[in-house]
Amino acid sequence: MWHKKPSSITLQVEPQRLWFGDEVRLSGELSPAVRTTIRLTLTSPSGEVKSLVVETNPAGSYELKLILDKVGVWTAKAVWGGDETYLGCESVPVKFTVVADFALIVDPDSVNVNPGGEAIFTVKVEGKKGFEGEVMLQIEGLPPGFKASLGRERLGSGESCELKVIVPR
Repeated sequence: MWHKKPSSITLQVEPQRLWFGDEVRLSGELSPAVRTTIRLTLTSPSGEVKSLVVETNPAGSYELKLILDKVGVWTAKAVWGGDETYLGCESVPVKFTVVADFALIVDPDSVNVNPGGEAIFTVKVEGKKGFEGEVMLQIEGLPPGFKASLGRERLGSGESCELKVIVPR
């Protein structure tokens, strides 16, 4: 009876935290060092699974650069099915994060308000590097007695809402 030999595969993700629209690099090595194809499995923040095929070089190394389409925590794993001599293997899953790149624009940028008065602002989200997702807004850290409310809790890129601030007497 003939037994197949063990194999192993590594996976590195760089950077571990990147802006939406930036490139991520997935790389690693297969041992034994052979030219073959491996499968990279990417699981998006929403649970969608993408499977990509990458070829190793004769030294067993591989690299793939790509731009991802969702903000949040992703998981990547490398898998090799093996061959007639070696057993298949898979890497340890690696987590990495894609963060949104956006600006919040508040207009006007300052106002004078008398005690007991209120100020109305417009808050607008501007996506950067192609970001078109939603941004969740919340108000925190108001001084004692101040009250504030937002016209909406979520805004997409290019959308705006009203922010109302009430000053105590």
